[in-house]
Amino acid sequence: EAPRTMVLPGVAKATRVCAYDRPGTTASIGDEDFISRSDPIAQPRTSVEVVEELHALLQAAGIPGPYILAGHSLGGFFARLYAATYPDEVVGMVLVDASHEEQDVRFPAALPAEQWAAFERMVEAVTRPGDIPDLERMDLDASFDQLREAATTHPLPPLPLVVLTRGLPASADIPPEGLSALPPDFPWDAYDAVWHELQ
Repeated sequence: EAPRTMVLPGVAKATRVCAYDRPGTTASIGDEDFISRSDPIAQPRTSVEVVEELHALLQAAGIPGPYILAGHSLGGFFARLYAATYPDEVVGMVLVDASHEEQDVRFPAALPAEQWAAFERMVEAVTRPGDIPDLERMDLDASFDQLREAATTHPLPPLPLVVLTRGLPASADIPPEGLSALPPDFPWDAYDAVWHELQ
């Protein structure tokens, strides 16, 4: 069986690909966590700040547009907000299981309050381990508001858009320590239904 083609090298066969490390992000490879090589920056941050920094980075690096932006999870916020802020620079977008500006409203409305609170505690514990200094922290409330405003005042223009979402249930992506922190009767079907509607 041939080794699978990784996304960035695969796309780089057809076009220029740029990726960057936001300050405070980590990459887990095997059993190791690698902290971003970017300079530490004051935390917490908002999506507007991330978009301004990405724009400045592209300008400083001399990478001319127009761009096709790809964003996974919270990166979907940044891609959509970048397109709203700099619409003349974006000609396409790929969203990969991207966060949505209504998820902070839709999930609590669809799930029992105690179940949603348990899920939020689990995500905080799994994604923000205490032993990594300068870890990125996003002001999610401000970021949700920023994207809601941008979606209203500067909706995406007609452009090529690809939305990729997982076919497996969300529970398949959560590490064992996260699953064990949730009630055994967590309503995964309701969670997955909301996620797919938002996608």
